[in-house]
Amino acid sequence: IPISSMAAGGKITVTDSFVTYKHSVKKPGTDHIFIWDWAYMPMYEINGQEAYCIDPYRSAGSTAEPGYSGSVWWNFSSEKQEQISLALIYGKPGNFEAINKLIENDPNAETFEKRKQFAYLATKLIIWQYCLDLRDLNTAKVSDSQFSQELLWAFFGRNFEYTVSMQKVYNYIDELLTTHYVRPSFTSIKASDAPTAKLEWKGEHYEATVTDTNGVLSRYDFSGNHDGVNITQVGNTLTLYTNPGETLKSSEIVISATKEMPVDDTDAQLITWGGNGQDMVTGVNGYADPVPAYFKVAVDTVSLGVEKSSVDYNGVEVQKPDSRYSGLYFKITGTDGTEEILGPTDVNGQIRSGIGVKTI
Repeated sequence: IPISSMAAGGKITVTDSFVTYKHSVKKPGTDHIFIWDWAYMPMYEINGQEAYCIDPYRSAGSTAEPGYSGSVWWNFSSEKQEQISLALIYGKPGNFEAINKLIENDPNAETFEKRKQFAYLATKLIIWQYCLDLRDLNTAKVSDSQFSQELLWAFFGRNFEYTVSMQKVYNYIDELLTTHYVRPSFTSIKASDAPTAKLEWKGEHYEATVTDTNGVLSRYDFSGNHDGVNITQVGNTLTLYTNPGETLKSSEIVISATKEMPVDDTDAQLITWGGNGQDMVTGVNGYADPVPAYFKVAVDTVSLGVEKSSVDYNGVEVQKPDSRYSGLYFKITGTDGTEEILGPTDVNGQIRSGIGVKTI
């Protein structure tokens, strides 16, 4: 994930949140207190843009340099950088439009300013969890350690009447993060390993349904026509079908979609900052590593046998096997109008067609 350092020097401004925090949090084995009793949570901006601390062990300065070479960001693993970037995509600023709609009718989030603060603080908490190694970098799941619980308690536990909306935002971002790499259950990460959905003949067309048991289908869009297969998407179910009398354009087709992300501005970039105080990040990347999903579609085929049932010779049925059953040909017409000459029959009067639905 690229990080931009192309920005002017920054002035840091601090605004106190309207929520007070009534619980101190100290990291085990250290004397460092992250949140003081009865303190307001500071919210940072750099050059007017919301900024997030990625160095909880230091106090904020008054200015910051973009792309600061001594920033702790450059000591983070690529996996941690990616997860923090995803937190900004799924939280604030990347996904604030959806977050605003999520809580706009909550009684304790009646103003736009409060909704911005709830989104900011929930995102800040998740970024801290990554910085303090309280979230798994593979699954994004938060630790159940005492330190982790203390941090959650500080944000939510003693301010429940004020933070119910922030908890809703936190849970929403958390779900998006923990399911980021989850694909629909009927798909695969690679086209070569993709499972196959078999379409069955319904008298006039082929049809099948597939259901996502992972509950993430709404974050993909498979709808449309794919090489002869129409797809409608409702809830966690896809309905696959062909037009009447038509079949697939090939014996098997691959269908794919990529997980939709809330940020589609490919020019948007995350910027790191540092200097005489806490290291911070602003902005959001315009993309994340794509999460594609593949599955295959094929016709539920049959193998058709053609047999000459009987041969009469002077009014008497000839018993099989007999050479008089052999050497015969049949013309087979497919549902698409194509014709196929099959034969010759053997001494039992039998031949086998290709695969597919045939009309004799």
